[in-house]
Amino acid sequence: MNVVRRNQVLMIDELQRAGVEVVFLNHAMGTSPEDDLLLQVQGMVAEYERARIAERSRRGKRHKAQTGQVSVLSGAPYGYRYVNVHEGVGCARYEVMEEHAQVVQNIFHWIGRERATIREVCRRLDTQHVPTPRGKTWWDSTTVCGILKNPAYAGHAAFGKTRTGTPQPCLRPQRRQRLAVRRNTTDVAPDQWLSIRVSAVIDADLFADVQTQLQENRERARTRRRGACYLRQGLLVCKQCGYAYYGNQGEFSTACGATWCGLRPF
Repeated sequence: MNVVRRNQVLMIDELQRAGVEVVFLNHAMGTSPEDDLLLQVQGMVAEYERARIAERSRRGKRHKAQTGQVSVLSGAPYGYRYVNVHEGVGCARYEVMEEHAQVVQNIFHWIGRERATIREVCRRLDTQHVPTPRGKTWWDSTTVCGILKNPAYAGHAAFGKTRTGTPQPCLRPQRRQRLAVRRNTTDVAPDQWLSIRVSAVIDADLFADVQTQLQENRERARTRRRGACYLRQGLLVCKQCGYAYYGNQGEFSTACGATWCGLRPF
């Protein structure tokens, strides 16, 4: 609460020093100590209400997931179409799209039955000119992995797979943008997910075989050798082009060709 109150006072002070007039709809902006006290109390109450509303929203979504309501998911993965509450006459659901569902079935069959690699699956999809979920003409291994790990295709959509923590500031601003706040999201263990029944595209045995194959692939995969790490990596930005410096054989380079020599890896 003290941080919120302090940030509010500092923000109003910076706006006033910049010549910006701050206007409140419910009362006039005063200059007395009593007015400052009222402003700080209102900020603390507003922050408390915001936290309470967020907590009620989380509890409401969790209750919907526990009762098996698909509306808490608010979207559908590739192969389904999300039918909202209004279209479903009071009940949201996943509707199978046969054309996309056939692609999902082929992906699971290639991995679970033919023991094909994920890159081979991508090559087959590219050869067949199958568009990706985002409409691209080439498939990426990350997209295929996301499909293979989604339990919704076996009839059990998962809720609560990630947890959002306190936002963290970025190391540096993006190109030609102000410094942004990065969302702090962590994965939740599968045994803590809430399962919601949906229409299945594949059978449970095939899904289990695919998960076993993916685990075997992870155990046999070679660890990628990483290059040198630099102490100032991700912190330096070129003044000319706006891009970050990257390590290149003992020196930092950018897209415009500028270099800063003398940097050593650790």
